Amino acid sequence: KQAGLDGIVLAEHDWAWDGEEARALAKRHDFLVLPAMELNTEDGHLLVYGMHKYVFGMHRSHELWSHV
Repeated sequence: KQAGLDGIVLAEHDWAWDGEEARALAKRHDFLVLPAMELNTEDGHLLVYGMHKYVFGMHRSHELWSHV
């Protein structure tokens, strides 16, 4: 907030942030926190929202599209 931001996205390579953990951080700091996952795919790095776990094979874009 002090930097003028409305929220942040927490993303890690090939690992999903726990939604409960993100909600707890948001509540504790009264700040929007969105969990995401940065996937290394054959088409490059993609930021994916709404995924709660890594699914084997998602590094292939056609597999990723079937899960989001």
